[in-house]
Amino acid sequence: MTLDEAIKLAENGNVDTMIALGDYYVGTGDTGDLRDALNWYKKACETAPDPIQYESHPRIAHAYAQSCSLMGMYLVAEKQVTGDLKACVDSIVEYYKYAAKLGYINKHRPELTAGMEERIYKSYVDASYWYAMYTFIIGDYVATKKLLIDTGSEDERIKLLFAQCIFGETDITVNLQGIFDFYNMVLPFASDEIYADKPKDRYEEGVYMANLQGLAEVVRLGVGYQGMIPSDERAYEILWFASTHMQLQSTKDIIDESLSHYKKGLFGSVKYKE
Repeated sequence: MTLDEAIKLAENGNVDTMIALGDYYVGTGDTGDLRDALNWYKKACETAPDPIQYESHPRIAHAYAQSCSLMGMYLVAEKQVTGDLKACVDSIVEYYKYAAKLGYINKHRPELTAGMEERIYKSYVDASYWYAMYTFIIGDYVATKKLLIDTGSEDERIKLLFAQCIFGETDITVNLQGIFDFYNMVLPFASDEIYADKPKDRYEEGVYMANLQGLAEVVRLGVGYQGMIPSDERAYEILWFASTHMQLQSTKDIIDESLSHYKKGLFGSVKYKE
């Protein structure tokens, strides 16, 4: 069968050929063909009967998994081009819907996803994280926390974004339980060289920065746990660690400004906002 014949067959609704075309375009090694691959995988997912309610194509989970992988890749590129996560909301929501659907297929039709479990979970966690980041940026902390909790993940990014929600909702001079939770979640990151040196985009680094700033403020005030002694010196050490591990000049400048407050006798916390 020629490529033109395969395309015609797929356009007439043949799901097997749609998936095969997706595999073909992925296999060319040409990045320009990956968009065609994604389009065919998505068309297969949209055309095939719902695999939860009906007998569906045996490779439909493969089409969903490939769609998620390509959507995640294109989201990275789109964030870089636009420089604005809010401008990527349509891509984020679509990525999340496909990843959630794939997870649902994995739960209810595991015979369709055998051997793909780890890949499916990683896609779901990544898609959930970026959807949660979007809801966080627009100020919907309730939605953010639900998305993060639903992953059931111990991923560092998940923990830090959840912690920043707690900090954003908490008056650290009143809500002691909230700040205790924040302190315990973020404290390990004040000395975690491995996570500190992981590549991060500006959103991930912004949340990381804001959490360490918040932690320094909690330590300075001595409200991280009952009986905690306020410590300017320890707060300074946390900010110094943050400064030495920021990968973007913009976030390093913010941390360095906070460090300068200690020299001037001025204090204040900055919560991350886009």
